Amino acid sequence: MRLGCGTDSGGHSWRCWVDVSGSNEGAENWACLASLIGTCKLNGVNPHAYFTDLLTRLVNGWPQKPIDELMPWLWVPQHPP
Repeated sequence: MRLGCGTDSGGHSWRCWVDVSGSNEGAENWACLASLIGTCKLNGVNPHAYFTDLLTRLVNGWPQKPIDELMPWLWVPQHPP
């Protein structure tokens, strides 16, 4: 994956793009991740800590029913720092 930004003659950024290997599925996956990262930041959650905890919980068999508890706006770290 590559991130690039274009600039005009004055050096101002006018467009950014993400190359996700040319696939629509890759673009959709990137959009989901970017949205979750942005949601973490809006809710005062460290995205790295969130994803580390989230993936650990899912791998360890988090039950399907309370999946809403893992959303960034409801997330409580399993092991606070």
